[in-house]
Amino acid sequence: MNIIFQFPNTIRANFYLGAYQITPFLLKDFFAKNIPALLVILLFLGLQLSFIKADPHPDVSTSRGPFTDEGLNTHQVRNYVNLGEWGVNEGDNLIKSPLYNGYMAVAMKTFDSSRPTVRLTVLITTLLLLLWFGNLIGHPNLTALFVLIGGFQFHIFQFFHFSMVEMLVNGCILVAIGFAYRFLTE
Repeated sequence: MNIIFQFPNTIRANFYLGAYQITPFLLKDFFAKNIPALLVILLFLGLQLSFIKADPHPDVSTSRGPFTDEGLNTHQVRNYVNLGEWGVNEGDNLIKSPLYNGYMAVAMKTFDSSRPTVRLTVLITTLLLLLWFGNLIGHPNLTALFVLIGGFQFHIFQFFHFSMVEMLVNGCILVAIGFAYRFLTE
């Protein structure tokens, strides 16, 4: 993804993100169209932030799977960030989810390797993917509906506490559906 800064004869800057030109007017329209979705996302984010260091409720799963997978998904990246060693000797999650590990490596190198940082990275990225999905299909308020109905459901709300790849995958699937919808309707 290349970002090109272009300064025409006026003082206002135009930003190109890939093939899309982002101007202050487009950002104003984006925020105007997405006010309900952004308000619901901010409410949901505020509720999640109050629990970001807490473990999810024990009733979220009958097994210990989600509770151990959170550490298993990120331990190789943490070893890389903290010790400079990245390998598959201790686990195979680097092989199973390389894009997730690469994404988390960037987040951990940029900020730190703490659990709240990784949880916030997954949380914010998933919410942005939901917002993108709503805009792709032309109904940005559908994001607000998704977050209100799905995000406040007990298990989904609790799974947002985990720094696991599943929430990101669900967001990516919705974005892919949004692109398919746009392709079929245009």
